Amino acid sequence: GALWATPLCQPGSPCGQQNLEMLRRVLVELGPVAVAVNSKAWYDYNGGVLTAKGCEGSSWNDLDHAAQLTGYNTSSDLPYWIVRKQWSTSWGEHGYIYLEYGKNTCGIANMASLPLMEGMPDIQGLGDRISVLQEEASSYTRPPSFERHYKQAIGELPADSGERH
Repeated sequence: GALWATPLCQPGSPCGQQNLEMLRRVLVELGPVAVAVNSKAWYDYNGGVLTAKGCEGSSWNDLDHAAQLTGYNTSSDLPYWIVRKQWSTSWGEHGYIYLEYGKNTCGIANMASLPLMEGMPDIQGLGDRISVLQEEASSYTRPPSFERHYKQAIGELPADSGERH
């Protein structure tokens, strides 16, 4: 199974209020995150940071591809997410693309998920310690096994040092 790293963006929604701080902290604490993205602008990507404006949309309806969010760099002049694609190491930055950080660039936070594993830390507890956690809306659907699988607390998360993770 899988669990959402951030509240799922619903079909037809503009998805402008995704919790990017939650996504960053889940990435730091639990590792790479599977993401659905709008990859239309990615085909001609040769390097640098692709901005939110250059992505050609970030709504739920724009999502057309799967990728892996592996890190971020907040010390750059233009901070960015580090995303791995399976196209090949000759594409982009040796198989990676850098997406503008701090925005829902290419819809990176709309459908971000993690594999569900035994002993998985309490992701709800993770969110409870983040001051910018979105309130649970009626349109947010938790996985059916949510209460059963997320019992173990994970403790305080490290503060953002601005380093590349």
